[in-house]
Amino acid sequence: MRLSFFAGFTVYLLLSAGLIKTTDQKQEKLYGIAIEAHHENWDKVLEIAESVELLNNIATYYTNIALSEKNLLGERLMDFYQPFSSGLLLPTIPGYSWFALGAATDAYYYIGDMEMAQHAAMVGMISTPQKRSARLTKRMAEINLAKGDIPAATKYQRILESTLFYKSTSKKGIYYTLPRKAVIFKEDVSENRQT
Repeated sequence: MRLSFFAGFTVYLLLSAGLIKTTDQKQEKLYGIAIEAHHENWDKVLEIAESVELLNNIATYYTNIALSEKNLLGERLMDFYQPFSSGLLLPTIPGYSWFALGAATDAYYYIGDMEMAQHAAMVGMISTPQKRSARLTKRMAEINLAKGDIPAATKYQRILESTLFYKSTSKKGIYYTLPRKAVIFKEDVSENRQT
């Protein structure tokens, strides 16, 4: 009895040590930032970003969105790693990593550029390994709802109804699932400047 307990405990320790040794903690933190940003937990995004220095464009990107949403971007921008312009807006070109392409839609959505947000979401969706993403489908529904295109938003809502995790919330209707109302700019503000 005692020998089997020690053998089992030893196997447990070896497996635990193997998992800890093979887990990339920085990658886990990056995924944590992305998940918290998806749920708009901006305080948690900043908490993760402050706990470990991630020299990564995507981590900086989500940290900058969190700072912007908390009205701290001007004060704390240089407190974190800044990889030039890709820390503010990620490129939306095919050939970039699918994870970055999937994330690129968020900043455009929050600043109100729905056309670029839609483009980034579509490029991200076709770049994912299975050529589909519930998260990006939800973003497409949000974008079309913000643009006032209810039939397109409803189409994406129906697609979400067939997924496992959105099935229960999507039955309550598109406005329950998509609570955020984005700002949309109707004209180019740079053309209207007084010189």
